[in-house]
Amino acid sequence: KRRLDGVQRVPYLVFHDAYHYLEARYGLNAIGSITVNPGRKPGARRISEIRQKIAASGARCIFSEPQFSASVTAVISDGFNVKTAVLDPMGAGLASGPEFYFELMRNLAASLVGCLGHEGVSGH
Repeated sequence: KRRLDGVQRVPYLVFHDAYHYLEARYGLNAIGSITVNPGRKPGARRISEIRQKIAASGARCIFSEPQFSASVTAVISDGFNVKTAVLDPMGAGLASGPEFYFELMRNLAASLVGCLGHEGVSGH
């Protein structure tokens, strides 16, 4: 929780709504998701709605996921001063075992802080 101090109020978007428990638990400020169904790319209307949300909220970051193309986030972020980063809700690169969950949570927190904090890394 301390790791996320300072980024709770910073608005951001996620690729799909996989993080609502994490966001609620730590008071994070997700303003929406790019897609409702991760198996389908958003259409022109949805992209326009998302771009309007970014403009209205001043979102600082758009998070994609490792298994999805970054091209959608590139289109959405074009023309905005918004960073992009990756959140991996499945822990694809992590070894299974007793520390898996804790490592997954540490990685999610590091990605959130890295993009939402002042030292954000574009394209992480």
